[in-house]
Amino acid sequence: EVLVEKELLQRLILLKMAVKSMKYHSNLKLPEETKAGYVIWDGSASDYPHWKYRTDLKFVSRKHVKTNEFPAKFCETMVSVSEALRGDALTVQMDIGKDDLLDPEFEREPDGTRVARGYKLLMQAMKEKVYPQVEDEAKQMYAEFHTFGS
Repeated sequence: EVLVEKELLQRLILLKMAVKSMKYHSNLKLPEETKAGYVIWDGSASDYPHWKYRTDLKFVSRKHVKTNEFPAKFCETMVSVSEALRGDALTVQMDIGKDDLLDPEFEREPDGTRVARGYKLLMQAMKEKVYPQVEDEAKQMYAEFHTFGS
C-alpha cells in the first residue's frame, strides 16, 4: 500500500512537471534576429519551427518578384539566411556546398508546386538534422518515464 502511494506520488510529480513545462510564459524569449529580420539559429530542435516558418516567408515573398529578377533576389535571400546560421545549422549548410545552395533553378514537387533547388536542399538538410534529435529525445523521455513509472 505504501509502495502504491509512493508510485502514485511520483507519477503525479512527473505529470505536474509536464504540465508546468507547457504553461504559457509571458517572458519567453523568441530567437534573436539580424537587423534585416532573419532568425539567428544554431540548429536547436526547439527553435526549428520558428526558424523554418520565418525563412519560408522570406523565400515565398521572393516568388512574387519579376521572373528575370528572381535569381538575384533568391541569392540575396539565401546569403542573408546563411549569415544568420550558427553552430550545427551552419555546419549543415556548409555541407550542402555554395553552388548547390545558391541554385535558383526550379524543380517540380510531387504535388505540382515549383521550388528553387537551393531552398529545397537547405530545408531537407535542416529537417534531417533536427528530426533525428527530436526522435532521440522522445525515446530517452519515454525510456526514463517507462522505467520510472513501471
